[in-house]
This record gives sequence, C-alpha cells and structure tokens, in this order.
Amino acid sequence: MTFESPQLQVSEILAAFKEFDIVMLDNDFRSPDRLRWREIYATMFEALSGISIESTIQTILKEVKMNSANPEAFEEAAGQIAFTQCLQRVMSGCGYKDISLKDIIHPGPKGVRRISSVFVNRSRHDTRVIGFIEETAERAACREKAQAKDIYGNPVCRSTFLFIHCLGKSRLDSLQKSSLSGRDKSKRGDRIYNTKALDPGDLERIVKYIKSFTEDNGLALPGRVPGYHRTGLKLLPSQFTKIKIWRSYKAVCEETDPERGRKVVTSRT
Repeated sequence: MTFESPQLQVSEILAAFKEFDIVMLDNDFRSPDRLRWREIYATMFEALSGISIESTIQTILKEVKMNSANPEAFEEAAGQIAFTQCLQRVMSGCGYKDISLKDIIHPGPKGVRRISSVFVNRSRHDTRVIGFIEETAERAACREKAQAKDIYGNPVCRSTFLFIHCLGKSRLDSLQKSSLSGRDKSKRGDRIYNTKALDPGDLERIVKYIKSFTEDNGLALPGRVPGYHRTGLKLLPSQFTKIKIWRSYKAVCEETDPERGRKVVTSRT
C-alpha cells in the first residue's frame, strides 16, 4: 500500500461502507465468502465507474468466441475472467494493480482488506476534490460579481455612474470590452474592430490642417456677438463647404504622402 492509499483498520472500513448502504460484519473480513465478496466487488465497481459490472461483463463476453465441448463451464470461466478484468481496470485507476483472479475465486482476509482500503481512500479523495471544486467555483462567482461593481478598482454605484456620464449599459459594456477603439459591424451582424478607423496621428494632422485653413480663410467676428462667448471664434465663408475642405486636404495628403493619401478618409471625418 502507498502513502496516498494507506491500509485502513477494519472498523474504519465498516463505517465507510455504511455510506454505500453495504452492511458488513467483522466476520466478512475474518472468513471471506466468495459469493458475498463478489456482490461487494460489484458494488465497488458501480460506485467507482457509474455503470453496472454485469452489463460490462456481457459486453466483453459478446466479443469472446465459444470454442469448447462444455459450453456451461466455458461460460462460467469466461464470466470469472471478465469479472476480474473489470475489477482490475477500475482498481488500476485507483493506483492498485495487484488484484488477480485468486482474489475473486478465493478471497483472503489480507486481500479483501487491501482492496476495501483502496476503495474507501479513493471515495474520500473524490469527495474532497468535488468539495474543493465547488468551493472554488463559488469564490470565483463571488469575485466576478464584486468586480462587476468596480470601475478602475473603486466601488461605485453602476446606475449613478451611467447617469453622470450619460451612458447606456450597452455603451459601457462596449467601452470595457474594446476601450475607445473604433468598431464596426461585419456582414454577419456581429461586432468587429474597424480596421479603417483613423489613428491618433491622422486625427492630429486633420485638426492641424483645419486650424491652419481657418487662419488663412476664416473671418473674425466683429466685436462681441450675442450667443458667441469665444472671442477667438472664426467663421468660414459659405463658399468653403465641407466637401471642398475635404478635397483640399485629400489633395495635400496625396502630394506630401501618397501612402497616406490612399488611406480611406471620408468627408464625415
């Protein structure tokens, strides 16, 4: 027996078997009965694998061709071998590989105690693992719920934040997912990143060109005009429409940098 699966006392094994509705006595370990332990082994197999051992045996026997003058004896022997194979496979998954046909036909006190100890230890181990997984899932759900109420690490009221910044829930979710990068819809209707969006450098050059164009062609307002509180405000003559300014900017881009001029820059920029 290994450290992970130590050999248990008979009293401890009897107490653990009660959880599986298996009524056992001390005499079952002192003088093991073959038929009695066959039923116990079948219960162990079903508890560990989740399927009936009889159905597994029938599946194995279907693949075995019967070539014998005594079919009944052959079927009984094949059934014992198939039973042993099923128990060997499930116990091998528990780390115990010393089970043999002798443990099934002629069970001994030491053998049944070792096999029972492996079964109890594996059942306890599975119970602890399942409890740990459920506890971790609950803690992860609590953390996710708490993070949903945090913005930049500071706990705030989500409704108040949306009201102050004039945002909707979908807009806030979009900003949290893709920040301020431009996005567009694909042909399928789902959201994708807009690869044609202007980068910060393009935006800076466009603003600089508009300011320079206004300095050369804009008209300053005479004195203070009601409704205009900015003294440096200038108006462009009506002959300089939006499309004309865009065409002039596009022409300048194509002359200075043909690569940038070929970039998609619409009049809506």
